[in-house]
Order: sequence, then structure tokens, then C-alpha cells
Amino acid sequence: MWMLTSPAHFITITSNKNTNMSTPTSIPSTSTTTTTTAPELTPTLASTLLTTTPAPNSFGALPTGSSNIDAALHGGLPYGAVTCLTSESCSTRTLVAVHAFRRHLSRRGGGSRAWWVDTGGQFPAATFVAVGCGGGGGKVVRAFDLEGVQDVVAEVAAEEEEEEGTLLVVVDTVTLPFRRDVARCFLAAHARVVELARALRRLAARGAAVLLLAEPCARLPTFPYLADVHVSLCQEGEGEGEEEGNWVLEVLSDRVGGRDGAWARFCVRGEEILDLDIDDGQD
Repeated sequence: MWMLTSPAHFITITSNKNTNMSTPTSIPSTSTTTTTTAPELTPTLASTLLTTTPAPNSFGALPTGSSNIDAALHGGLPYGAVTCLTSESCSTRTLVAVHAFRRHLSRRGGGSRAWWVDTGGQFPAATFVAVGCGGGGGKVVRAFDLEGVQDVVAEVAAEEEEEEGTLLVVVDTVTLPFRRDVARCFLAAHARVVELARALRRLAARGAAVLLLAEPCARLPTFPYLADVHVSLCQEGEGEGEEEGNWVLEVLSDRVGGRDGAWARFCVRGEEILDLDIDDGQD
């Protein structure tokens, strides 16, 4: 018989000569056992983490030219983030984007680059000229479906690896190619949307400002959630017309800058965006 001892416990082992095997006969112990209960874990969706965990943003903001809009957006459209601008009016959201496009090219100097991805074949050339976007540094490309938009984004990403300066990418209008792809295959269209969102997010992570122009789409509520900032434009009153009238901009969600709930009033006169006070134009 062999005995192994330790200050805390001992184990006695007896030898069985017939089977040449050792079997423990007793395992007394003087040590104290502490039982700890693990905290109860609650499952959390990845989408919940995305909306509750702020992402760092130290790239600054792109002014739109409207003091009210820029104040609501904490300086303008954020660089280093994906912003989704939704509106029933195509011309109004396009006008806001064109003004930001011009500001980007002029504010950031010769190292600025800007891409306008046209998915509807209605590039606002007259608006570009009226606002003053005739300078260099901007590119306009045509895409017919989500795959085409992905190809453009891949081309932009490849060029950015060799270029220096700041980048602005505007997709006008991102919901149009989705509708075309949905008509062919609903699941494939949604898969392409996710792939596109990831590619755009990688551009934003390099410091680019990405602006998605979208129309409200009941069949695609995920578009705003794929963006870092979701901004909505609504017209005040009725009968004002699509091109002109008083408008309200509201930040519906923001995971990078704490702009949630911020809003601003402005009006459109021709190709100009004019600020409105809180009580202007209200009876």
C-alpha cells in the first residue's frame, strides 16, 4: 500500500495483486469547496449592439450650406459615416445632396474627390450647373442595378488606396436598383443590399462621407438601419409643390454623433436652400 499526502488532503491507494490494478479506497479531504454562480446571460441581437454601441468618428463634418441643417447635424453630414437621406420629394433630397457635393469639392481643396452614382438615369445636370459644381474633382457614373452600384464602389475603393485627401460618395437613388432586383429575386436583392452596405461602411471607415439618397420604401425598412445616420425630410402643409415650399429635416437615428431627434426648418426657392426660424411661415 502506498500513501500520498499533502497539507490539504490525502489519497489512499491499495494495490490489487490479482488484477495488477490500483483502485482508490478513500478520498477524504479537509479543503473547503466554494461554489460560485455564473451570472445569467441574456441573448443580444447584433443589430441591437449596432444601434447601442457608438462608433468613433473623428473625421469632422461636411456643411450643407444651410445653417439650420448643419446645426441639427452637428456641423453637417459626418465624414467617416454612412448617412441615409429619405424623402418623398426626389428634387429636394437631391438639392441638399448637390449643395453638399459642391461644398465638399470647394471646402477640402484640390485633394477632394467626389463620386455621384446615378441609378435612375435622371442626373440633375441643370442643378449642378446652377449650384456651381462645374469644377474638377467630381465624377458621375451610371449604375443600373445593385451589382452595378457594387462595381462602382469597388472601383472607388481601389482608387482610394492610391489617392490622398477626402472622399464623398453619393448614391442617387439607392432604392431604385433594389426595386429592380426584387422583381427578379427578393432574397438575392436583400443579400446584395447587405454586401453593398458592408462595402460602403469600409469606405466610411477610411474617413469618407457616404450619402445614400432614398425614397421611403415599405418593403425595405432595413435601409436606414444599414446606415449610421438616418435623416428624413418632410414638407410642411399641402399644395406647396415639390420643388418649392417649407421643409423639416429630422434625424430619426444616429449611432455616431448623438443627433437623435434633432430637427431643422428650411425652405427651397429655386436652387437655393434658405433657413427658417421656428415660427416663420406658421399661422
